Amino acid sequence: MTLTPTVYHERDPERLDPIWYTGSDPLMEVEYRGYTFYAWACGDIDIQNKNDESEEITNRNVNDYRHLTDKDLADGGDWEWINNNWFEISARGKDGEFIDLMESTSSWDEAHDYLSDESILDQHVDNLMSDAERKRIAKGGVIKQ
Repeated sequence: MTLTPTVYHERDPERLDPIWYTGSDPLMEVEYRGYTFYAWACGDIDIQNKNDESEEITNRNVNDYRHLTDKDLADGGDWEWINNNWFEISARGKDGEFIDLMESTSSWDEAHDYLSDESILDQHVDNLMSDAERKRIAKGGVIKQ
């Protein structure tokens, strides 16, 4: 089954790289089996202009470069990537605690696909469940949503 994440920052086909979504947390999220799984832009950005050493894009000024697109920042162009960020996939548990899933994606589409894939999220939920929850399910009990 395909899940439908709630999207907070719409897909821009010319700007799928995580840098364009820096500070847009969360990017999208989906409720599943009592957990909230979400994607958010994480990491430092440092992209330097090859023609002007004084010009660089960082976390602090990325909004000043919204006139650029992924194509402008592609390899072989006028910009050199020093540090890039990513979309971290994390979760919040039933009591709201942050859960670091140690998963990441490198584009808006990858993050959306990840959060739409029920089989992937099933694996995470199974890994997060306590032994007591597993035993209760094995005996026919249910988990409260």
